[in-house]
Amino acid sequence: MNRTLIKALDGLNNLLALFIILACAVVGFFTLSHQGGAAVFGAVVGVVVGLIVASIVCGLLATFIEIEKHLRALAEERSTVNSRTYAASLAKAGGSE
Repeated sequence: MNRTLIKALDGLNNLLALFIILACAVVGFFTLSHQGGAAVFGAVVGVVVGLIVASIVCGLLATFIEIEKHLRALAEERSTVNSRTYAASLAKAGGSE
């Protein structure tokens, strides 16, 4: 269940980044167009600000997702190594379980 949630969060993180960038562009566009300025310049500034905000918010979330994936891989690898070590120790001792 946790893996499914992590994968869903990973996909939503990408959509969140796009939403933040587009929302900042729209806000910049309408802010400068209502003030009598160049609306395109406002959109460009909004995109730049959106990229910065999305990089911070979504980048941090993506980092946490990557850490979780690496920890899960290490735990699975350790579990496999422990199983092999246990099986080898049983074979060496002559026991069968």
